Amino acid sequence: MLNKNILFIGDEKGIIRKWKIEEDNLKLISKEEKAHNKYIFTLLNIGNGYIASGSSDNTIKIWKI
Repeated sequence: MLNKNILFIGDEKGIIRKWKIEEDNLKLISKEEKAHNKYIFTLLNIGNGYIASGSSDNTIKIWKI
């Protein structure tokens, strides 16, 4: 979670989705289709408006959010 209202999820296809939490619902804000070529196993808020993603494609990428 970026904060109490924003959630990032990485999946087995290498896609990162950004969700907004609104009461009991999730609203898709954006998605990065080609974030990685394989399973994303970690997302980390590194601060100053950036997150890092790690994948089984043996890469780590930094994203401006």
